[in-house]
Amino acid sequence: MTSLVFATVLCVATSVSSTSDTATYAQAHRITTKTGKPMVIMVATDWCGPCQNMKRNVLPKVRKRGMLSKVAFAVVNADRQGKLAKKLTGGGPVPQLIMYRKSANGWKRRKLVGGQSVEKVETFIKQGLAMDRADKKAAKEASLNNRQTAGKIKTRQVSNDRLERLPPSPPRCESTHLLHRKHQPEAPARNREEALVSSALRARVGFGLGWASG
Repeated sequence: MTSLVFATVLCVATSVSSTSDTATYAQAHRITTKTGKPMVIMVATDWCGPCQNMKRNVLPKVRKRGMLSKVAFAVVNADRQGKLAKKLTGGGPVPQLIMYRKSANGWKRRKLVGGQSVEKVETFIKQGLAMDRADKKAAKEASLNNRQTAGKIKTRQVSNDRLERLPPSPPRCESTHLLHRKHQPEAPARNREEALVSSALRARVGFGLGWASG
């Protein structure tokens, strides 16, 4: 839902000119999409006392301390940019500081309502920057873990392929002597029959010879 509202607000902002001395909403949006910086918008009016106090006294000090340079900052005048201001605040009171920061799941939004001191504005921005860094770190670690997991699975598959292609290990031999005795081939059956016939013929011949000589 935030992404849809954010895109709609951008479309409205591009058709409205701003007389503010700060960046317009459209310019701030281009900066945040290009650099990844969170975007902070202050919605104010000309007749609102706390709004004018923040514009004249609070924000210049915040800018001087370097906090506004860490975000894409813009001021939206609700008197001149009513549709845009309503989209940003949801029709809520002014002044409002609204921070948008991009995450892996879309745009995240947080706000600070009412007149604020320099310290509270700085804390609001610092907290948003810290959450943005934490989200980006978590997203980076998750991406790294996914790549490492995919690499491990791929390596394991390649290793299994190699193991499956190895020939099986040969049986362990007890000794050369036993191996020869165990695997010594027997004489073919035909050779054994020939040997028996030869022995019988020799015995018969010998018997005949002895009878004839007697």
